[in-house]
Amino acid sequence: MKFVGQVKEIVGETERAVNLNEGTVQELLKNIYRLYPEQKKKLEQAGLFIGGVIVKRSEMHSIILKEGDELSLILPVAGG
Repeated sequence: MKFVGQVKEIVGETERAVNLNEGTVQELLKNIYRLYPEQKKKLEQAGLFIGGVIVKRSEMHSIILKEGDELSLILPVAGG
């Protein structure tokens, strides 16, 4: 799991290996929230990318992760 932008600052690291035996994206995020309980509310706002493609919230319970999937968490950025 790679932490990008503000997420990197929130959790205090750029990446972390997360062991998950073929679980769903939703299960992975639950594990991340357990690792960083004080930052959970902020992390829940982050978008998740798999191989550079955003995962829709409605798909998180059905996408099964495989070993080697490259995941990134990033908070939305606003600007003009």
